Amino acid sequence: MPLSQHSLAITDTDAAYSWGLNDVGQLGDNTKDNRSSPVAVVGGFQFSRLAMGFDHTLGVSINGDGYAWGDNGFGKLGDGTTTQRSSPVAVVGGFQYIQIMGGLDHSLGITTNNYGYAWGLNSYGQLGDNTKDNRTSPVSIVGDFNFAQIAAGYVHSVGVTSDNVAYAWGRNYYGQLGTNNTTDYSSPVAVVGGFQFAQIVGGHSHTLALTPDGAPYAWGNNGSGRLGDNTTTNRSSPSLVLGDHEFVQVAAGYSHSMGLTSDNKVYAWGDNTYGQLGDNSLTSRSTPVEIAGGISFSQIAAGYIHSLGLSVDGDIYAWGRNTYGQLGDNTVTHRSSPVLVVGDLNFEILVDWVGTLSLSAWIPRIFIM
Repeated sequence: MPLSQHSLAITDTDAAYSWGLNDVGQLGDNTKDNRSSPVAVVGGFQFSRLAMGFDHTLGVSINGDGYAWGDNGFGKLGDGTTTQRSSPVAVVGGFQYIQIMGGLDHSLGITTNNYGYAWGLNSYGQLGDNTKDNRTSPVSIVGDFNFAQIAAGYVHSVGVTSDNVAYAWGRNYYGQLGTNNTTDYSSPVAVVGGFQFAQIVGGHSHTLALTPDGAPYAWGNNGSGRLGDNTTTNRSSPSLVLGDHEFVQVAAGYSHSMGLTSDNKVYAWGDNTYGQLGDNSLTSRSTPVEIAGGISFSQIAAGYIHSLGLSVDGDIYAWGRNTYGQLGDNTVTHRSSPVLVVGDLNFEILVDWVGTLSLSAWIPRIFIM
């Protein structure tokens, strides 16, 4: 759940860069200075995946080691402490990860044997270990699940198993767990409806998922129309996003949602107060609208109230709120349509990318996240 006010990306040389809010060291440049253009994450690490929490950052190195930096309240960096870090520190436990994700104050990871682990705040059971005890180092998610993908919402968590069954746990006030009720769960429970899902992401209090053939579904909080079903009615079970789109990727922010089609078009829906839908307006939408600019994108990501896209040419564009420079255009001006992230860098991977669907199969690129 990228509910952050900072942004991240990986270059073609596996170097990590970041920009935006840095008040607790979440940019990883060994300072607490906000940045309105990309700066390198220190340490010389080569990363295959990056993930944004609210005010912390996580990464997986090319050899599978987990790292984290930024705020460490409740132990969400997983280094066995609650000490804030402005440069990467290793997640303890010696696990090799294929994916790692961050929520408000908790973190999740999948190891190379497809087991799920979690650490940090556990007030609503979002760690999935059948307790509400906070953890400063990784603990196993109960249930012996074989996870193919995992994602963190604000205070809820979701995952898809290798046989395409979706599970959820944690806070469920708006029905964001998809269990047809509003009961919190401290261990994984199946999302209702019997759907096969190949991809799942968590927003602040809503969830998005794609079937193997690219059909988008959403559930949870529907404020500003973020579920895309042309209503603002909360849903506690999966509801089809309208528009008859076949998406290969979805992304969820605080109160907006995005989808990428197989022909490289981006659609967005939900709250648009700061232009985070990218349609050159400030009008909220309860059904998907195509973003402005005619840019062909290969990946998308949603921040707290901003959005990012990686073009097929390797350029990053951003739009939405820019108070802390999170759009990376060397200004703090909000944008309602895509603007180019500055810097002569050849980017290859956006934060939180979970692979694409080939409309029939799940095919991550070397486990990119």
